[in-house]
Amino acid sequence: MSLIFKKLREARFLLNLRQIDVETQTGMSQHMVSQMERGERLGVPLIYWQFLHQKGIDIAAILNDNITAEDFRRNPKNINLSLRADLSAANIRIKKLEDVVNNYSENIQDLRGQVGELQKKLDSRNPESKKGEQAG
Repeated sequence: MSLIFKKLREARFLLNLRQIDVETQTGMSQHMVSQMERGERLGVPLIYWQFLHQKGIDIAAILNDNITAEDFRRNPKNINLSLRADLSAANIRIKKLEDVVNNYSENIQDLRGQVGELQKKLDSRNPESKKGEQAG
């Protein structure tokens, strides 16, 4: 929860606003803004969310706990681009892992075939072992 309050403060800094400026533009008291940013006030008034949104701040980025305050500072108005990049990189890693698993599976199939061929050769060379297996 404290991450949200840090990002609220970052958003205000990025907009180059003082708490008193927020008071003037939203009607919220400077004291209320200060309490929100320190995490001393539970909940954020709708008027403040609307204010940030109108200024171009990505509200989803503020609410997303997976986005750090530093990430938010770098890209406050379009965090979705960095998320897409992260997802794309993750997708590439998944594809590479799928390739490794597929190659591994193919190698196992090849090895099973080779073991089967070796077993046939052994059985053809040693017919006595087959008789012993049938008797047991």
